[in-house]
Amino acid sequence: MNAQIDISSVILKTKRLTLRPFNENDLDDFYEYAKVEGVGECAGWPHHSNKEITRIVLKDFIEQKKTFAIVYENKVIGSIGIEMYDENVLWELSNYSARELGYVLSKDYWNKGIMTEAIKEVIRYLFEDLNLEILVCGHYDFNQRSYNVQKKCGFKHYRFLNDCRNHLQEKIPGYISILAKTDALIERNYNIFLIQNIENIHTTKLGYERIRRIISESDDEILYQIKKIILEKCYVIKKGKNLYVYNDEYVICINHNTLNIITCKKVKK
Repeated sequence: MNAQIDISSVILKTKRLTLRPFNENDLDDFYEYAKVEGVGECAGWPHHSNKEITRIVLKDFIEQKKTFAIVYENKVIGSIGIEMYDENVLWELSNYSARELGYVLSKDYWNKGIMTEAIKEVIRYLFEDLNLEILVCGHYDFNQRSYNVQKKCGFKHYRFLNDCRNHLQEKIPGYISILAKTDALIERNYNIFLIQNIENIHTTKLGYERIRRIISESDDEILYQIKKIILEKCYVIKKGKNLYVYNDEYVICINHNTLNIITCKKVKK
């Protein structure tokens, strides 16, 4: 679930940077990078066509108390927002204290390791000081630069979405990545385990024969339908060596070690 966040009195420091709340005096610095085409677009919002747009966003940053200004050599050059993740999409995180990171950096400071340095410090703050358990981060499929930053900070691809939405509600393919405070958090959640290993789930010739009695499809379609069930809302428990995946229609048995689908049965109603 989304943790409560208030960074209005928080100041973080790294070797080169200060991360602090925005204030009204940051307007000119903010507009200087927000007006540049290609900066906001990487984060899902159009570059600012005038300073009034920046003023409105700056007011939101200050009031919502969840966005750090990235200060380098006494100049604001970017931001990191501790956003609310979509609980309808990532329903499997409901038992964890979590948040999503969003960030943007002035084009003048790309490829200097600044964003990686800033995000690592925010991760430390959220895990160590606020005791969050899982962080979410996303990037559009076209934005390899953002993925590289996330990878350096420890995030791993978790799910591909064909319909990530930007601030204009346009659908853009993209990835969700996650980072857990400890590996044990992931190991205890079998929903997350299956989603992270979704491409390795398979079955045997005998398995296809068993499943085809329940799901009358081709072999490829059977695997597609079962993976779809796992990626949608389901409940997973472990009994012995096997994982049992439940939704409203089916119970699917998968070997925990080999990820082989053993059986699929209709739910008795």
